[in-house]
Amino acid sequence: MLRDIEKKDLESLLDQGAVLSDSNSLWLFWGDSHSQSVRPAGPAIFEMPFFSEAHIQWRVYENVARLTMNVARALFPFNKSILPQVKWQPADRDLFSQQFAWVKNQIQDAGIKKLVPYTLEKGSMSSIGPEQREAFIGRALTFSQGYLYGRWEGEKGYIGRTPEVLIEQSSPTEFSTMALAGTVPLSEYELNPNSFEKDPKQSDEHQWVVDDIANVLSHFGDVHVSERKVAKTPSLAHLQTNIKLVSRQSLDLESLIIQLHPTPALGAYPREKGLAALKQLDGVLSRDELGAPFGLSFNPNKALVLVGIRKLQWEHNNIQIASGCGVVQSSELESEWQELMAKRNSVKNLFGVQ
Repeated sequence: MLRDIEKKDLESLLDQGAVLSDSNSLWLFWGDSHSQSVRPAGPAIFEMPFFSEAHIQWRVYENVARLTMNVARALFPFNKSILPQVKWQPADRDLFSQQFAWVKNQIQDAGIKKLVPYTLEKGSMSSIGPEQREAFIGRALTFSQGYLYGRWEGEKGYIGRTPEVLIEQSSPTEFSTMALAGTVPLSEYELNPNSFEKDPKQSDEHQWVVDDIANVLSHFGDVHVSERKVAKTPSLAHLQTNIKLVSRQSLDLESLIIQLHPTPALGAYPREKGLAALKQLDGVLSRDELGAPFGLSFNPNKALVLVGIRKLQWEHNNIQIASGCGVVQSSELESEWQELMAKRNSVKNLFGVQ
């Protein structure tokens, strides 16, 4: 039920609920909830494990509110003093070095052109309660780039602000997505934009994502690929190409998500050869749903599904941030390690947990 939000509702939301922002609104979900496999008529949260397409679920909440961004910022004023103090442990460089070498061998021997390994940085803190969740939302709302998303229940949850859209549905036959691949710190980009935009490694990695997505969508209708641009977040710069699909007939959103996910931006290229390698990486170090789709169905013909990156995950007094990087034949270990660290630091900055 779409409704206004009162103080008691806010307390319930911060205890157990979900949030997601679109281009101009913040959606809040709270109260009793249930999951179902059939897409509901009204607003509902979409969740899907990274590897398990058989476990798509729509989570329907008792209460839903849609706020303008100005109202949302007033409802969640940022209070730095109640953010949790986190004691971070360094990510495991030795493990990543092993992953990197293994991926390079896959590229050399298995016909894979790109694969995305990842690292986890873990920390400890006092348990995150309603006040800290409120501060996370308030902190994230001080930024305008990207999409805020999250869900929590009891002592476990996650919250993120992702720059990447997996699929946006605007009608039964109109969909849009993006290729977001190629990353440098924003400060580095601003010093020398041409160095990033014309870097062969970054350009090749990005174009493979564009080609893959366009190929997948071409089976359903007419595909329109925009010119490449640079998308900026508070601390990173990315290469971005927007892609639109006008399908020949009405499409089932869930089926389209399964066809697209994971794109080579977070997976592998070619995807058919790389999927087994991705699962082998997960067997060594669980990705813990890094990049798993998370979204919102507004109604049966409109939805926004995000790529679940740039997020904090917590359980009791344990917290972690995952980050991935696209490794290709020309990749260098130190450069990829620095990119991983820059992505994790961007999340720390987004939520004030440096």
